[in-house]
Amino acid sequence: MLAPAAQAQAIRTVSEKSSFQIALEGKLPVMVLFQGKNCAACRAVEQWIDQLSGELDGKIDVVSLDVDENPYTKQEFGVEGTPTLLMFKDGEQTGGMVGATAREDLRAFIARSAKITL
Repeated sequence: MLAPAAQAQAIRTVSEKSSFQIALEGKLPVMVLFQGKNCAACRAVEQWIDQLSGELDGKIDVVSLDVDENPYTKQEFGVEGTPTLLMFKDGEQTGGMVGATAREDLRAFIARSAKITL
């Protein structure tokens, strides 16, 4: 089990001032987890992503963006609640999901939005 403040190993942290745009331009589909520091549902989603990391490895890139520290990116993508997951492929948004959901629903969202088989 992850410690409350621990970042899931499958997730790379980015910011609007550094590597966010670079992450979106990668070769793999990119799933962005918009989250807040005190968001319990965000921690649950992180754990599910970590549990799926073996299936996701080499198929998608997963990055996390703190909405409090990155208000411009939050506003640009219309993020109103956390957790919000947005999927990008070839720089274009291909899917979005707001709120925590069951692990299998998250898995289905990833497969559908990234257009990959899991």
